[in-house]
Amino acid sequence: AKCRLKNFKHVLINNAVHDSVGGQPTGSVQIDFPGIARACGYQEAMRARSSEEVKNSLRKLKETPGPCFLEVQALPGARADLGRPTTSTHQNKDAFMNHL
Repeated sequence: AKCRLKNFKHVLINNAVHDSVGGQPTGSVQIDFPGIARACGYQEAMRARSSEEVKNSLRKLKETPGPCFLEVQALPGARADLGRPTTSTHQNKDAFMNHL
């Protein structure tokens, strides 16, 4: 945030557990991530819990010059048929950036 990059958008998807290694709680539900982001100099810092809040927050994230932060509080767990990634991290970043 210190660099004040207008195109910097930081999204934290927080399910509050170490889902892939047994589901142990992380303790992150007690952490005010948007507050930390604001203290670090982010222009905008939000939290979204519902699908409607996520939709509205993503719209605001897209419209607001950065640096911006969004914590999405997600439920733990995954679908039983969830496959492994088929795209690279670079492809994922490009697809995400194009979506914003």
